[in-house]
Amino acid sequence: MREPPLSPPSDPADALAPLIAAIARIAAGDDGQRAAVEQSLAQLEQQGGMLRGPVAQIWQGERERDALVEGLDAQDTLLVERILELLRSTR
Repeated sequence: MREPPLSPPSDPADALAPLIAAIARIAAGDDGQRAAVEQSLAQLEQQGGMLRGPVAQIWQGERERDALVEGLDAQDTLLVERILELLRSTR
């Protein structure tokens, strides 16, 4: 019997969970992975993602959802919301 092929997670936030967690850690003051995260954000941007700007705002202390998601598509909005949820849960 053949195993079904593995499919990627349907929720982009699940697929990017390690990146989301790293973004939140940086926002909380742990800059250890900042260069790697910035590189990942640049790669996502090349694929059409628009997270770099909102993430920079989050790192500068912005937490207002509407200000962060203005102009984003549904997927990037979901990712920003997940980052904010994670930040709220770790206070």
